[in-house]
Amino acid sequence: MKEKLFIALTVCFLSLCSYGAAFIPSKDSEVLEVLPKGSISGEVKRLKTILFINQNDPELAFKAASKFIQIGKAESDPRYFGYAESIVNKWIERDSENLDWYVLRATISQYNHKFNKALKDLDFVLKKDKENPQACLIKSNLLCTQGEYLESKRYCLPLLRSAGEIIAIGCASYSSGLNGSAERSLILLEGISPRLLKSPVEEKVWILSLKADLAQRLDKKELAEKYFNQAVILKPNDSFLLSNYADFLLHEQKLDKVINLLKDRTNNDGLLLRLAIAEKEKGLIKESKLHSEELGIRFIEQKLRKDFVHHREEAIYYLKLLDDPVKSLELAKENWQIQKEPIDVRILLESALKRKDKDSIKEVESFLTKTKLEDVNIESLR
Repeated sequence: MKEKLFIALTVCFLSLCSYGAAFIPSKDSEVLEVLPKGSISGEVKRLKTILFINQNDPELAFKAASKFIQIGKAESDPRYFGYAESIVNKWIERDSENLDWYVLRATISQYNHKFNKALKDLDFVLKKDKENPQACLIKSNLLCTQGEYLESKRYCLPLLRSAGEIIAIGCASYSSGLNGSAERSLILLEGISPRLLKSPVEEKVWILSLKADLAQRLDKKELAEKYFNQAVILKPNDSFLLSNYADFLLHEQKLDKVINLLKDRTNNDGLLLRLAIAEKEKGLIKESKLHSEELGIRFIEQKLRKDFVHHREEAIYYLKLLDDPVKSLELAKENWQIQKEPIDVRILLESALKRKDKDSIKEVESFLTKTKLEDVNIESLR
């Protein structure tokens, strides 16, 4: 049970990072990329070998697919989600009554921003098992991603029985924290902190990330940085965590910290974007230009392979690096149709203000009134 919940936790808040859809080659012999030598490529090779030898072992296949998802999330690399997807699709055909496969497929769909497809699988699971902890947790998070904060809360209550107090409170605090109860949610999370001493790393980092997010939106800067630092110590290579921490540091104009944090992590598009912004604001024009050009190439490549899930990151790129609010607003509007988390609100509002787009500003204001979303950065823009 715990292992499967950790898989669910790996997909919570994925949308805050820059991710891409899996590229499907036109033929089996096509070489996508040569993996670097090291522990990850060695682990992938080992897993593939074990799967080939044990092709009829569903438990082993499930563990391998879960492992690929964990690696893909940590590395922000769609290839590993592609490996997992091929395993899951095969076993859904062979073992269609096993709900765990549908949860994994929903996980992959969320990564690829195919939210409706993910929700379809989750609803299928919940129809058969209404308190399935993985499905409840992922669906609650997905609804938050779409701005349905109030609706997301109803999937947290069953977790109290099926997953335990920490997971349930974490889920409810995330939903409520976006729906007018940020201060209360932070107090709740701080109240359960002593019980995390014996919890697994994934659980600790998740709660710390939630607390950091709430603290920064409530303008508790020192507290937010404390929680970010604690989380990074536990998981120093988590791209989601590093992306959120970098956003916080950029807002606080701690540019040297951003550069030191991200200078060796340029493989990830979202982290490269934040590094280039820090370099530009620091006056490192040559370095920022070089990284900005690299990002431009990557965005072109994504479009060529019909990967259109990077609108948020690309909107930030056009606004912050290319000073093009027209293109930024266009992308921010497209992104708004899919995602409505605080970062999406900020980029749409900032782009709309630059363009004096009254309709978009009005839409954001209506959303903020409806949801009661609290965010000091959004308030400063308003």
